[in-house]
Amino acid sequence: MKNKKIKVSVLLSASLVMNYLPVIAEENSGWINNDGTWSYVKEDGSIAKGWIKDGDCWYAFDDNGAMRTGWIASNEHWYFMGESGVMQADAWVEDNGARYYIKGTGVMAKDYVKDGYELTVDGKAIPLAESKSVVLTAPEALEGEVIEGNLYVDVTTAKALELKGVTVKGKLVVIGDNKTAGKLTITDSKIEAISTQTRNTEVVLSGETEVKTIVLEETAAVTPDKSYKGEVEKIEVQSTTKGEIVIEVPAQEVSTRTYASVDIQAPVESLEVKTDTQIKVNADVKNVVVTESAKDTAIEVSKGSTVGTLTAKAPMKIKGNGTINKVEANVNGVEASKDTVIEDVETNKGVTEAPEINKPSTGGSVGGSGGGGGSTPITYDLSIKEGNQTLAVADTVQLHAIVKPSTANQKVTWQTSNDSVATIDENGLVTAHGLGDCTITASDTYGNKAEINIIVDTVKLTELDSYIDNNTVVVGAD
Repeated sequence: MKNKKIKVSVLLSASLVMNYLPVIAEENSGWINNDGTWSYVKEDGSIAKGWIKDGDCWYAFDDNGAMRTGWIASNEHWYFMGESGVMQADAWVEDNGARYYIKGTGVMAKDYVKDGYELTVDGKAIPLAESKSVVLTAPEALEGEVIEGNLYVDVTTAKALELKGVTVKGKLVVIGDNKTAGKLTITDSKIEAISTQTRNTEVVLSGETEVKTIVLEETAAVTPDKSYKGEVEKIEVQSTTKGEIVIEVPAQEVSTRTYASVDIQAPVESLEVKTDTQIKVNADVKNVVVTESAKDTAIEVSKGSTVGTLTAKAPMKIKGNGTINKVEANVNGVEASKDTVIEDVETNKGVTEAPEINKPSTGGSVGGSGGGGGSTPITYDLSIKEGNQTLAVADTVQLHAIVKPSTANQKVTWQTSNDSVATIDENGLVTAHGLGDCTITASDTYGNKAEINIIVDTVKLTELDSYIDNNTVVVGAD
């Protein structure tokens, strides 16, 4: 008879996870025991390797098919497998005299707070009272504070919160219950790093805020408002859950090691893909590297967007109507859609299958470096079609920004210099509110700006009575 491994309950205490051991039982099971080493035979008869879910429990196996126990590193996260091989979740673990907390996803918590403890960058628990970190739960603004350690913002209770003029020398960590929708606005603040560790939350960067690093550990959004002029040095996408992560903040470097898909909507200097990922490119990206561990990645470049150089070190797919200046195929199996414009292709020695050069039928250049018979660098230009405007109070006018050439990314942001005179929405609709003048500015993704002047100097008859009531001064009145 074959041995069968069955599961029993896990006993938890406040300080220790008690792991259960495999039990020998009936035959006809996927589990086999070879001299004390457990393996799992899949339905096709092969030995399981990597991660396997059996019932409600996850197990991990090495390259030889042996079940693993203890700590496991996977996709830049740590997991703890009990003596029975079961991945621990939502539990405290003691190991070598230190305490660790394992989240519900199975990931070891770090830069996190739980039950009065702070989980440090290496995951070890220390009493929160002994650290320099601060936990913020009250739904109000925090202004002018300097936090020496980490600042933890719990959006479960503080669903709408603003940080203004705050300096965080550690990390700003957004935590919650993965269900509550929260919003955190950061204005004119200095943040070393932002870590999002809960879902359904929006972090808004505003004004002169400076952020070096953003780590997206969950499918939360980090977005800039119209007043934000900065650029993030590095964005790390590490989400362990499926879904879509949108990059809306300009960044020098983006790296992805995630189960989520990624939509890039702001200019990026360098993108490194470390696991197979579905990526949409809706802005210009200078360099993309698909690493050896990112086999089967698909990159879709939208019309009007340009990738400078795409280096493929693993088989992958290229899609979309956009442009890639150069594809460097280091392996076979790099496929490209016939709709994608590809200006140049280079292959490593031994590569026999690679995308073909696919230039527009009209000829010319879409980008690249000049000289030596190469392409001429493209020049982008931004203008506002309507020009200066004179309006009456309550008038509206629709503005249209034009980015040239027509193949460029047409996305722009709008801003007014005085919203008491006139406001403008994200679609370019201006509404006049009060007498005076203001400047309307359009900004494209290439760093160009265009301006027009708005003058509001008349009042519609329907608004005249209320305007007189609010603005008349009686000469000689007490």
